Amino acid sequence: MSVGEGIFFGLALLSLVALYVATKDRWRWRRTMFWVCVLFTAWLVTLLGLHGFAQYSNSRPHYQTGFWELQPGMTTEELVFRKGQPTERSDRWWLYFDDADKVGYVVGMKDGKTHFIQAVTRDGDSVYLPSLQGINYRSSPDDLNAKFGEPDGLSVSGDGTRRQLSFSKYGVSFQLQKNRVTSVGVFDPKAGPIRFHKESEPPPSSGSAPSARR
Repeated sequence: MSVGEGIFFGLALLSLVALYVATKDRWRWRRTMFWVCVLFTAWLVTLLGLHGFAQYSNSRPHYQTGFWELQPGMTTEELVFRKGQPTERSDRWWLYFDDADKVGYVVGMKDGKTHFIQAVTRDGDSVYLPSLQGINYRSSPDDLNAKFGEPDGLSVSGDGTRRQLSFSKYGVSFQLQKNRVTSVGVFDPKAGPIRFHKESEPPPSSGSAPSARR
């Protein structure tokens, strides 16, 4: 609580006490306080109910239409308008990641439009990775399977250390390394799942396996 808020609530309490002293012989304070308590309780129950419903809705998997105020399928012109020129770029991706940033964003390109948007961090800074539908840097492959079911897209990096799991039904994709999520993002299912430029053969069963990153 700030100093200003403390002064406000203190003055409000003093005003209430002064009003009670001045009117205790004329007003029905007991009945008034009863209805104040009823109304406050009803407001609090409603507020908690709405908060609980919002938490429940957010915990359920749903199609992710955008990320980092961007949407898959946007034109490069719209991307530049919203985020400016990238730090680095190639024909396949644009990178927004300044030296002072804890979190960077890779925007994949395909046919002149954004294919995916992924949040990335430097090695050792995964704690700063933003959460996406409750999935964060602590999440494991089992957490992904429990949340979204079986992935329908799997790409393994050439050296086999990273995997990318894509879930077209929800438009989300996650990179994992050392059995933990290291990158989260969204993609356009119509353009296909996110794949490594250089990849190796996927494992025989991808049900409980982690994924890779760009």
